[in-house]
Amino acid sequence: LTLQAGKLESSADRTATAHGGDLGTAYGGRFKDANDFVYFGADYQANDRLLLRAHHGRLDDIWNQLFLGFDWKQPLREGLTVKAGAKYYRTRDTGQSLMGDINNDSWSAYVGLNTGAHGFTVAHTEIHGDTPFDYVWNTWDFYLDTASQSSDFNSPHERVWMGRYDYDFVGLGIPGLTFTTRYMRGTNIDGTHAGSHYAAYQSTSHGRHWENDIWVGYVVQSGPAKDLNFRVWHATHRVGGDHTAESNLNELRLIFEYPLGIRLF
Repeated sequence: LTLQAGKLESSADRTATAHGGDLGTAYGGRFKDANDFVYFGADYQANDRLLLRAHHGRLDDIWNQLFLGFDWKQPLREGLTVKAGAKYYRTRDTGQSLMGDINNDSWSAYVGLNTGAHGFTVAHTEIHGDTPFDYVWNTWDFYLDTASQSSDFNSPHERVWMGRYDYDFVGLGIPGLTFTTRYMRGTNIDGTHAGSHYAAYQSTSHGRHWENDIWVGYVVQSGPAKDLNFRVWHATHRVGGDHTAESNLNELRLIFEYPLGIRLF
């Protein structure tokens, strides 16, 4: 059992030189009157196959948000494992309701199969509410299963399907090299009743979009550069219908990470 709790009173961008920025949300903006964000939660690893999670957060005078989730896996035989999981968020406005009425229930679920070096996953997400599924500014700690490289797939009333394929090149004798491709399609976007803080969605009544991600990664296995991590991520995102809150894009990310172990004593 792992317990977490905390209180945040300000937020600063990564490029900021001060630490006293206002709190807010990723899609609704920042508010001087939101004094703090208080959260607590528990993760329970029941065994090596089942993880249970329950968390709650209150963003002062904006919302209360509850999160429940689980992840489960079951080996069927050597080299063959099934997996499944689900996540649910309940978000309601509170206090002065600085962002207006919020009544949002969002959930996602997935099933998958790992066989040898191959992994296959299908996921579905539903957003129930006139507002998008939103989260605290500068956190990007997103747990719905269809969130992607360039889009969160979290628009008002959106329905999302995702197909994912993973390959571990250890199956070809190249440990450390991995490949992932994902395709997400979101439909049914309707933000015509979104409040003023989500005005970007108000002109959309039948929006849709899709995204394809291709990720390649490699972790050095030995030598002086052991654990050096290289990743190349590419995303193609396209919008359709009258969805104007997002745009078409092609994005390439090059990521390099090297862990440093520092002992002070």
